[in-house]
Amino acid sequence: MRKILALLTVGLVLGSAFGGTISGRLVFNCEEPPSAQGIAAVVTEAQMQALASGELDYSSLSYGLIMGSPWSFEITGEFSDDSSYYAFGFVVVNDSALEGNPMGVYPLSPFHTADGDYDGVEIPVDDTVDVTIHIHPAPDIEFTDIYALVMDISEGMFSGSGTMDTDFVAPIADTEAVIENVPSGLKQILIFKDENGNGMPDPEEPQAYCTTLDTSFVFAADGVPPSLVPEAYLSAEKIDEHNLPNTFEVSVYPSPFNSALEIKTNLPAGVYDLTISDISGKVVHSARVEGKCVYKWKPADVPSGIYYIHIAGNNISVQKQAIYMK
Repeated sequence: MRKILALLTVGLVLGSAFGGTISGRLVFNCEEPPSAQGIAAVVTEAQMQALASGELDYSSLSYGLIMGSPWSFEITGEFSDDSSYYAFGFVVVNDSALEGNPMGVYPLSPFHTADGDYDGVEIPVDDTVDVTIHIHPAPDIEFTDIYALVMDISEGMFSGSGTMDTDFVAPIADTEAVIENVPSGLKQILIFKDENGNGMPDPEEPQAYCTTLDTSFVFAADGVPPSLVPEAYLSAEKIDEHNLPNTFEVSVYPSPFNSALEIKTNLPAGVYDLTISDISGKVVHSARVEGKCVYKWKPADVPSGIYYIHIAGNNISVQKQAIYMK
């Protein structure tokens, strides 16, 4: 009996993870931009939460670079048939992956692989979308004068700057609400009751951030499945702000990039060592930079992929990551 249990255990451990391929394509529901590229990525719920907290190791991310039409991709990696996966894709236009660029989520997410493989991941992408949100007001909240403050975090997440841009404030008339014509991208959405009529949230007013998979992310993207529709629980209790993780002293922009990467430092005065290495650890570029400067790296003779930007000196060590797309 013990032998049978041992064999079953080994079979489950070895059989649940496979070297496999997830493949598909981006399908445009807007005008296809000329000379653009794209990225498709597959993440687990845990990776989604790590991304929101700023703790995601990008080297663990399963992704594929898309070099334009016909917008097909293949993502290879170690996939477990027991895991639930979410696939999303976005388009890089003018060396930038900021808001308003076509973005989408695979509508059948979450999905499971079979022996590590999954084919036919068709991700619809659009540059402007309608965002559905579910609002749950506390019993003592009268559902009047309710608004949504929509903030874009695309630049802050991809560049490491930690900044958010306010897109607009929209009135909300129903607990099952649709915010129309939102530029695509990663968002934070704050639902608030405007008791003093100034059109903006105030600390003393009932408010709540929309959450997706227990993160403060909202995907303003085409194809968002029911599992990724954000929820907001509106109450009169004071909430903690869902700011972007960490206050960064070094930022990289844009990421992904295809011509030049801007590395901005805001460190104590002094000289620092800048090294850029590929995913294997091989150093592909090095330089000396000042504590407060803007340094531009123009890659030459290096392949597309993830690169690590490391700045060290004066008892300070900072590392960032960027995706290079030729």
